[in-house]
Amino acid sequence: MKNISALLALAIVANASLGHAQTTVIDVPGVHLDSGKGGTTIVVPGVQMHVPNTETGQVNSSVIMTTNDTKSASSDFVNANLSGMDFSSQKLSGADFTNAVLVGANFQGADLSGADFTNADLSGANLTNANFSGADLTNANLKQAIAVNTRFDGATLTNVDMGVMIKTESARPSFTSATEIKRSLKIDPSRPNEKRKIDLTVNFDFNSDKLTKDGALQVKEIAAALADESLGQSHIIVEGHTDNVGSDAYNEKLSDRRAKRVMKTLLEEYRLSPERISARGMGETQPIASNESDIGRAQNRRVTLVNLGKRD
Repeated sequence: MKNISALLALAIVANASLGHAQTTVIDVPGVHLDSGKGGTTIVVPGVQMHVPNTETGQVNSSVIMTTNDTKSASSDFVNANLSGMDFSSQKLSGADFTNAVLVGANFQGADLSGADFTNADLSGANLTNANFSGADLTNANLKQAIAVNTRFDGATLTNVDMGVMIKTESARPSFTSATEIKRSLKIDPSRPNEKRKIDLTVNFDFNSDKLTKDGALQVKEIAAALADESLGQSHIIVEGHTDNVGSDAYNEKLSDRRAKRVMKTLLEEYRLSPERISARGMGETQPIASNESDIGRAQNRRVTLVNLGKRD
């Protein structure tokens, strides 16, 4: 905690001295500090902090800090860039997110009643089971936001296009147990040459190969399944798939990075044998649903495990 306190003090100093006039970035091994118009953001292993600026350029004591074990938040995030931030299950009633960039942020189960999201960019954010009752979302961007069982009763939705959100749960489970993965991949001895596969929902940060908390839990289940003796001799290919949003080349590279991230986690964190597992990105080439709807695109964004059977 001494290191965190020192970094926070550094953030406040940078915030006070730089105000809105300029931007500075400090990178040292294991630490990244970025101070500029939106405030000061510090990232160290397992910790991310953001200190927003006020309109006057004075020190603003509002801080969001997330660690591997704890989460706490203040109520002032005006003009902050918090893309990909994890606010899941936090109590943020009345919080001010005016003009905030929240692309791909995770608000699952959060209490946001009465919060102000005026002009906020919530595109791609996960709003599942969140409470926006009485919140002000005037001019907010909700494109591709996931709003399953999300409460908007009494919310101000002036100039908000609710039709661009994903409002229906995917037919594919959001989480698949190790038991189900094993069952789907286990090869029938009477058909030894039959390939077995399973499509899984493995979540990553927006436009990134970084696993979300939910994604990491799903990979843990994959590792438990592949470590079972029933699959111990199998050669598994991890395939990454995308929807058709973006160029072919970009989607191929992103899917390849994501597939390799899953493989790397299985090898390095769960110590599975590298001789058993390979990875490849398929991009948008193998859709399993129509890309003309939000739900279809959500279905196509997946990780597929393919069991090629026992290696010779």
